[in-house]
Amino acid sequence: MTHHRPRHRRLAALASLAALVVLTVIPMSAVRGATLTISLPTIKTGFASPTQVTNAGDGTNRLFVVERRGTIRAISSTGALQSGYFLDIRSLVNDNAGERGLLGVVFHP
Repeated sequence: MTHHRPRHRRLAALASLAALVVLTVIPMSAVRGATLTISLPTIKTGFASPTQVTNAGDGTNRLFVVERRGTIRAISSTGALQSGYFLDIRSLVNDNAGERGLLGVVFHP
């Protein structure tokens, strides 16, 4: 027998409604004149069309940079670019045009 939890559904619905009310109460005139500046620090350069930066969650704190051409480079926890490729499948990847190439990677949790 499956036990449904209608209370949790009601709470989720109320939370969604509250978020909608908050978003509609803020006047758009207050947002239109605002200036938003976002700046990101450069960590490393020299990648070939990077498409993703991710962490494997393996405790090493390495970053992995996916390159569209079919390679993945690793950056150590100290910020050093590791020599060679973590993965090189250029012979299997077609990155000639459009949304082709190696676009991302997912590590096992």
